[in-house]
Amino acid sequence: MKGILYSYLLILVVLAIGLVAGKLHASPMVSRKIVHMGVGNWWFVEMAMLPTLQLALVPPATFIILNTLAVVLHKGESEEKRNYGLIYYPIALVVLVLLQFKAGISSRACLWGVLVMAYGDSFAAIFGSWHKDSRHLPGYMRDKTLVGSLVMLVVSVAVGLGVTHNFPMALLVALVATVAEAATPFGLDNLSVPILAALVAGQLV
Repeated sequence: MKGILYSYLLILVVLAIGLVAGKLHASPMVSRKIVHMGVGNWWFVEMAMLPTLQLALVPPATFIILNTLAVVLHKGESEEKRNYGLIYYPIALVVLVLLQFKAGISSRACLWGVLVMAYGDSFAAIFGSWHKDSRHLPGYMRDKTLVGSLVMLVVSVAVGLGVTHNFPMALLVALVATVAEAATPFGLDNLSVPILAALVAGQLV
């Protein structure tokens, strides 16, 4: 139970930091991405304090429900569209928990996937928004900027080095995550990036 309480406390602290960032005139998108990054650190709680499948599923399952209500009752990133990424994020965490306990993917590989999503995707979005007029990717990926994808790659490599201290492994997972982030439509990259990164990392660590 202590791990569940710490999970909720972490989320409350992260949300508070996001609110403070907004009060300090950070843009709504930056405030959201600060929360996005902070929530990814939940996996450290999962590794240290949630030793069973049942316990580990409680926090992300709770936030699937709460985030679904938030999306249904409020619009997402703008008045024109709903931010379904809020729902996909905890669903991805549930999938990773299941991969860890049921499919034998190591917790460290799952951590890798979560942090790539939390930090790589967030910094890609932030830098991409700052360089909206820079070159965009081709085809249906045209809403993604080249700057954003390059940032995704660099941050994902840094995350990988933090997990494994092996550059070729870090680069491989980063490339998979970067391609998934750019190529996945409809905001589903909150699912594809962490799951694919964790599956690849699971073959390496």
